[in-house]
Amino acid sequence: MTRTRHDRPRRGHTIFLTRTPGPFWSIRPARILLFAVCGTQAIATLIAVYGLFMALLGWKWAAFVWAYALIWFLVNDRVKLLAYRILDPAKRAKEVAPTLC
Repeated sequence: MTRTRHDRPRRGHTIFLTRTPGPFWSIRPARILLFAVCGTQAIATLIAVYGLFMALLGWKWAAFVWAYALIWFLVNDRVKLLAYRILDPAKRAKEVAPTLC
């Protein structure tokens, strides 16, 4: 089975993960970024639900896709934090180096 662009999970949320090395809530996004992402996600949801330019999806499947995307958004944020903790040499050097008083 080949995947089309319509059956891929949403990727609009990832911009909130990649803009900061800390948790996604640690720095508030700019208003224009927040409105742009939320606006495009709302329009995309309406297009999918009502079947404009594609097969009709319906509200139940749209809610499922939103829940799926939000769960993976939170998982990805945790993985990002773990990756920064393991791979960031500056923070690792501070943790490993003994403090000299």
